[in-house]
Amino acid sequence: MVRPGPTNGLSGSPGGDALVIETVILDRGCRPATGADLRIWHTDARGRYGPESEKCCYFEGTVRTDHNGRFRLETIRPAQYPEANAPPAHIHMEIRHGSTDIATQFVFGIASPPAMVAPAGDLVSVVLRRAGDGWHGDAVIVL
Repeated sequence: MVRPGPTNGLSGSPGGDALVIETVILDRGCRPATGADLRIWHTDARGRYGPESEKCCYFEGTVRTDHNGRFRLETIRPAQYPEANAPPAHIHMEIRHGSTDIATQFVFGIASPPAMVAPAGDLVSVVLRRAGDGWHGDAVIVL
C-alpha cells in the first residue's frame, strides 16, 4: 500500500478515489521477476507531491514482487499536476531486478490491457475500470 505518511512524517489524508493496480513483472525471458524491488511514488488527488515545505512525497513506498513476479498496489488515484501543459496523471516506479534497473511510469487509459513496457523507461499504460468505490487496473511489465 502507498499511503500518506511514514516516509516523510506527514499525517492526515488528502482524500481521493481508491486505486488498485495488480501487476506482474517478467524478466526478458518472460519468466516471473521474483524478488524485484520497486520504489513507487505519486501525487495526491490535487496533483501535489506534498506540502511545498516537504521534499517528496506524500504518497511513496517500496514493495518486492512475490515468487510469481506479482505485486498489488493499493493507493489513491493521483491527479495531473495543477499547471499548464502538465503531463497526464501518472505513478512513478523505479524497478530493480538482478542487473536490470529501470525507471518508468504508470499512465492511465492509453491502450487495452494487459499493457507491457520495454526497457529504457517507456510508459506502462493501465486501463482503469470502476470497481466499487474506486478504480482497478492490471498491468504486465517486461523488463
